[in-house]
Amino acid sequence: MSPHTTGRMSAPDTSEPEGTPAKAFPVRIVLAVIGVVLVTVAVVMTAVLVSLNNNDDDDDFSFSAETSVPRVSTRAEPFVGILNPVGKELVVSEPAVVFPLPVVDNVANNGPQQTQVSRRRSAAALGEPRYTMDSNPLVHLLRGFSSIWVLGDSDWANGMANGDGPTAFDHAAIVNPEVWESNMAYTERVCRERTTTQAIFAYLDDSRSQSFAVLDGLGPFYEDYTAATGAFSTVHITQSAVLDDRKMSVEDGGNGAGDASSELGKVVDIISLMLNSYSSTTGSEYFYMSPRPWRMTSLGDVVNLGHETLACLDENGDIHNLAFDVYDSNVSVIPALICVRRPSNTHENGTFASSSRGKD
Repeated sequence: MSPHTTGRMSAPDTSEPEGTPAKAFPVRIVLAVIGVVLVTVAVVMTAVLVSLNNNDDDDDFSFSAETSVPRVSTRAEPFVGILNPVGKELVVSEPAVVFPLPVVDNVANNGPQQTQVSRRRSAAALGEPRYTMDSNPLVHLLRGFSSIWVLGDSDWANGMANGDGPTAFDHAAIVNPEVWESNMAYTERVCRERTTTQAIFAYLDDSRSQSFAVLDGLGPFYEDYTAATGAFSTVHITQSAVLDDRKMSVEDGGNGAGDASSELGKVVDIISLMLNSYSSTTGSEYFYMSPRPWRMTSLGDVVNLGHETLACLDENGDIHNLAFDVYDSNVSVIPALICVRRPSNTHENGTFASSSRGKD
């Protein structure tokens, strides 16, 4: 395969999960169609909202500044204004929020603050905004997770969280067993029932550049986008390999979301910006420190059974014997991803690996 193929599967039963971009129709036409659709949706939504405020009763549809919850009239009235929105308006009060909200103003706090950025943060990042609930709006929005499971480390929750992970998990606790166990039951079922095609896609999503992997969300516009930007990945895998081989982590030598100097270069820039700060999960993952499902029992507890040594294949096909922690779990890990996990934990605590996140 040419290194510049996109690698998208053309059919679920192919032996090689890669494909060649179809001949693209002009990108300008695609973008024009998208624009028309968006404008149409905006007009329809505006008409609907205007119709809801069609009568003179200010209480029919309004936002409370105190609760930020819409109040809608329960009276059954027709959408008489939907076909004639001219002369109508809907006044919505801006919801009252406090820092770190609104997200749009403070999302930069979700990104790395240090000049030197690495996947594993250093202890110098203590107190960094991305790892604190009081500064990172995305961590703040997820605060309800603490009503389901907690790390139980007050120092960690109050400014000491960082990218190296805590050294102990002695106070970790399941707060809502019903939700926690339901989550585990769902994970076990998905892993048990996944198809070979789903396993291949899971491996590719995990191993490829995030900027490239997310492009599959473009759906029918995927081929046109990759053709216009030259986006490609060098990470591929065969059907047999994903089910039989234990492969070590590989580097994607592709160009992520594509060439920033291409016809759709501005879109490439937006994707890169989003991945840098606006959609990063690093701050939230390290702050909440939830263990990976494959470390947990069906009840959501973490039971370490020691470690095992596995023969793992690198990119050149050479074998490396690596030790990995073993847990009491019914979650089935895709064979090709078993050796992508971090080797045995570097911390003394025997229940979690060094940070319990990332590709571990």
